[in-house]
Amino acid sequence: MDWSNITVSVMGMTLGLSAGFYPGPLTALVISETLARGLRGGVGVSIAPLVTDFPIIIGSIYIVSVMAKTDGLLALITLAGGFFLLYLAWNGLRQSNLEPKKYQSGSTSLARAVVANALNPNPYMFWITIGAPICIESFQQSHLAIILFLSGFYLCLVGSKISMAILVSQSKALLRGAIYRLVMTILAFLLTVYAGIFIYKGLVGLHIL
Repeated sequence: MDWSNITVSVMGMTLGLSAGFYPGPLTALVISETLARGLRGGVGVSIAPLVTDFPIIIGSIYIVSVMAKTDGLLALITLAGGFFLLYLAWNGLRQSNLEPKKYQSGSTSLARAVVANALNPNPYMFWITIGAPICIESFQQSHLAIILFLSGFYLCLVGSKISMAILVSQSKALLRGAIYRLVMTILAFLLTVYAGIFIYKGLVGLHIL
């Protein structure tokens, strides 16, 4: 893949937003902590990826780098990443309503959020099949590109979680409103576009296309 700095940055921000608003364990904790302890609690939980993801990123890049030395494996990883993006798009649309009553508002903390995020398989799947290939190939093209990708991704990932905490603290109804559904629909469309790119690149790498 030949990513320009602007393309990598936009992709990082889009994927970060999608991960940030995606219904999952960390999203549930952001909501429950905000409902239980207010905005400060929700914001505290929102920064958990900054604590947990660094070793996941390093490990994923190492694994993919080793696998890329075997002919065709990187293409298979890229192809798997495309299908994983399709899964995220479909599942995000299917669960586009977040009902506060589904989440318990018991005692939570940053430590619990870190454990929940570390045990969640989605970050591992994302970084092995999507994030690591982008980081490796963009780094080979430009050292700045990988910085732009990671910066855009985590700015939007953490920013979207914090925004969600702010919205929940102001109005619970926003979690099941038309605005949230519209955001998830737009993000699902963008994820589908990127999925198509990854699947195409994977098929080209496997010499199927």
